[in-house]
Amino acid sequence: MKRTLVTGGTGFIGQHLVGKLVKDGKKPIVVIRPGSDTTVFEQFSEDVDFWIFDGSHRSLENCFAEWEVEIVFHLATCFVVNHEAEQIDNLVDSNITFGVKLVEAMTKSGVKKFVNVATNWQYYQSESYRPLNLYASTKQAFEDILTYYSDAKQLRVASVILFDTYGDNDQREKLLPLLRSKHA
Repeated sequence: MKRTLVTGGTGFIGQHLVGKLVKDGKKPIVVIRPGSDTTVFEQFSEDVDFWIFDGSHRSLENCFAEWEVEIVFHLATCFVVNHEAEQIDNLVDSNITFGVKLVEAMTKSGVKKFVNVATNWQYYQSESYRPLNLYASTKQAFEDILTYYSDAKQLRVASVILFDTYGDNDQREKLLPLLRSKHA
């Protein structure tokens, strides 16, 4: 059985995607960092495999060598609204470098389907491209790199632009929980 690989699976959207894949009878592979909290997957731990990414390109090559992957959903990101200088390395590593290592390993292993998550913050004031912050700039830089992989390596890329998210078990401070707490 060909598998689905998910990065960012421990995040809010990733958890829901992994849950949906399991519900649909898939057995996803979730790429995690050492020490990641995987307790959110306890209810279906038998149906999810984890790959611990050690930061190296070889780690991802080994992941694709171990499992026959059909498609990759890339949700992993470092989100910072207003960055500080000490956050630049993490923004670039998470939003550009990790993704490049991922698609390079994919193309070497013959995996051709890639779903990327972009942000509306890349399109400030509804322009074709105008980053609102450094986070949006790094997301666009990675999309530009994906264009290369699409052209040169025949990677089939779909980018989904998220405007905002909200749903069951969302623990982040959003409008409705904030309103409820102000009027309780």
